[in-house]
Amino acid sequence: MSLIAQISCTTMVGCASSPSVPADRSVTGGCGAMPDPRWFVLQTHQQAERWAAENLGRAGFTTFLPMITELRRDRVVRTMMHKVRVPCFAGYLFVQFCPATDAWRPVIKSEGVRRMFTTASDRPIPVRRGEVEKLRGWLDAKNEPLMELPAFATGTELRVTAGPFADRDGVCLWSSETRVRLLMQVLGSEVAVDVARGAVTAVDQVP
Repeated sequence: MSLIAQISCTTMVGCASSPSVPADRSVTGGCGAMPDPRWFVLQTHQQAERWAAENLGRAGFTTFLPMITELRRDRVVRTMMHKVRVPCFAGYLFVQFCPATDAWRPVIKSEGVRRMFTTASDRPIPVRRGEVEKLRGWLDAKNEPLMELPAFATGTELRVTAGPFADRDGVCLWSSETRVRLLMQVLGSEVAVDVARGAVTAVDQVP
């Protein structure tokens, strides 16, 4: 089950309009008898992923911002390509802490951070164990720059294949050879999410 599927019945810190619903106790809770830190998902302000990660790092928190290398055409010389490092999932990053022992409230007040996924009772929801490691492995396997791929037509039904939105379906709003903007359901609302072109596939091509 993807992370977003796990939190589809939750609210977000700092989002007053989010619905108040019971927590999914199967994926919530602190460190308990095993005081090891867990990973949590943060949504950042637009184009503020690096800034948010740097601010959290200065505050003593461990973060993980998935980055990929894309080949993009020069704006002037269209036959020239440049390698560019960009966030794999625009507007999202991971932060690590133990809610049972760490003072985590400063996370949601850190500059660049927009909100954190929490339960209706305001408890941070950890990422399923192993998911971040799986994402790191996916990124390591793509050690070569992502080549340009055919753009999707607007309205194409797509499925995300990696990262915090893995296994979620959405509709293509816009696509280039390297990025895709999807309209998908998150927390009961339709939101636009930008992902790497190589991290999505057409639903009708899913085995």
